[in-house]
Amino acid sequence: MTYEEIFERSKDSPEKIKAENYQGKIAVQINITGEGHGSFYVRVSDGKTEVQPYDYVNNDAYVIASADELLYALENIAGDTLALYGSLDKIKEFKELLLSIPKKEKQDL
Repeated sequence: MTYEEIFERSKDSPEKIKAENYQGKIAVQINITGEGHGSFYVRVSDGKTEVQPYDYVNNDAYVIASADELLYALENIAGDTLALYGSLDKIKEFKELLLSIPKKEKQDL
C-alpha cells in the first residue's frame, strides 16, 4: 500500500471527530513505519478538525505505527491500541476525541 492510499483511508476517521464542544487545541502527528511510510497530522482546534499530509513540528503528541496498526485502530475506533507519545494530558484528550467518532454499523454477511 502506498503512503497516499494509507493517508486517504486514514483521514476519514479523524475527520468524523465530534469536536463541536472541544474548545482547546491539540495537534497529533502520525508517523507511519514500514511499507508506505510517511507522516500526517490531525489537528483539532476550537471545534474543528483538520487532517493534512504534512509534518506538524510543534505537535502535542505523536503516534508511531505501521499502516496495518493505524488502519485497524482508526477503522475499529480502538485508539487504545495506538502508542501515543508526548503530553499525557493531550494524549488523554485525543483518545477521548477518537471515541467520539461514530462507529460503523456491522453489516450482515
